[in-house]
Amino acid sequence: AERLRSLRGRIRALDAVGRWEGFDGLIQNARSLASSLDPGYDPHDELELTETELLFRRDVDPRECLRRASACSENVTASLDHRLKALRIRAIVSDNLCEDGQLSRSHSLILQLVAGREEHTAARLVVEIVYHTSLGHLENAVDCCRELITLERSRGSVIANCRALRFISYPLRILGDFDLCRNSLRESLDLAEKYRFAAEATTSCDVLATIALEHGGLDEANVWVERATHWAKNVDANLERFATRLLRAQLTLAKGNPQETIDILGDDLAMCASDPIPRKALNVLCALTEAYVALNRVEDARRVIPTIRRRLQETLSRGRQDAFVRTLCLAQLFVGDSDEVQEFVRTYLLLRRRDQSPAPADLIALTATGKITRVRQ
Repeated sequence: AERLRSLRGRIRALDAVGRWEGFDGLIQNARSLASSLDPGYDPHDELELTETELLFRRDVDPRECLRRASACSENVTASLDHRLKALRIRAIVSDNLCEDGQLSRSHSLILQLVAGREEHTAARLVVEIVYHTSLGHLENAVDCCRELITLERSRGSVIANCRALRFISYPLRILGDFDLCRNSLRESLDLAEKYRFAAEATTSCDVLATIALEHGGLDEANVWVERATHWAKNVDANLERFATRLLRAQLTLAKGNPQETIDILGDDLAMCASDPIPRKALNVLCALTEAYVALNRVEDARRVIPTIRRRLQETLSRGRQDAFVRTLCLAQLFVGDSDEVQEFVRTYLLLRRRDQSPAPADLIALTATGKITRVRQ
């Protein structure tokens, strides 16, 4: 029993700092030991959910992660605590996969399961934040984030507070409140760095770099990318490492080095076509496309347009789509395929755009002139 407690403690500690190398063996050892100590051992435990979540965090099989988390959350024989933890994973992964039905079900089910149970407020708030940020009301997402931050501070959980501070940055970005967004990310980062939560630190740096890049702050973006790269070396997760590599590629593109962007990302369009995470695929596709345009590679740009258009349909109703929309339009105009570009942008700006920050001036101008004059804002 003491060895099992030690194993579980080690797994929790390594999970908190993102050191997952050799995790599969540790989990299997813990499970084998638990079943040998207790013939009635229930496999629906914390170890099962840790193993399930890693399928997503390590970018091994996000769809299988969602399938397992969904099954656990719907399992009426599992404990309430197990189902709620599974719902958190289900909501986050379904949001990343743009599986709106799964995300909506996660939201409705957690409201049903925790009704009248204040001790499970934190579990409910996390799912509500994910749901309202992507599909519901952004103001509700911010309110839930603030409630979660207050709750986690009172509980004294540093990593939970760190995550809550990062969570609020997502709806704030879509609402256009970038000052509050940056402040919350920096506060989250301070905690992550102080306690050496490498995965959390990497993610906060990545988001700060992205915001700086979107607003033309190349020097600031470079600082955050370097900081993210430092922390990513200590994380055994493909998603965090990929995000940092993508940022390096986007930064080189913004600095006017399109060939280096292609060298960093590779030229694997088939991977982008099949990647289960649409935003991840679009980020690569759009960076490569802008590089092709800058290098005057017309056929390469033409080749990628259908995939961008298809993947964009998966994400368009969510926030932060402006860059994807303008890259698609840039590519179509570049190859001479300008039919319906103006109407597409007009429809996006009037009916589909979720962001409440001012629309980019070049997209607004495109609806009138049919032209985009800059590669990046």
